[in-house]
Amino acid sequence: MGRRARHKPRRLGKKLQLIRQALGLSQNQMLVKIGLDEKYTRNNLSNYELDVREAPLDIVLGYARVGGMTVEMLVDDKVELPKRKKRVASKT
Repeated sequence: MGRRARHKPRRLGKKLQLIRQALGLSQNQMLVKIGLDEKYTRNNLSNYELDVREAPLDIVLGYARVGGMTVEMLVDDKVELPKRKKRVASKT
């Protein structure tokens, strides 16, 4: 019996990038905002946003929470993200 590869969202990386950019955050700021700056680096986020690597669940959940949306909205390729105005990040 062979194992099939599981479905991987094709648009996840782009959606992650859009959320971060809409919030006006750098990748380092995003890591701090989602509370994972001790576990991941900016390079990790870059790989996830560019679909070089698949984002782990804690990253997807963090983006969803900070972006005010559900994980389903991120992983379902048929769902478009809500339109948001780009915000300017505070210098904190």
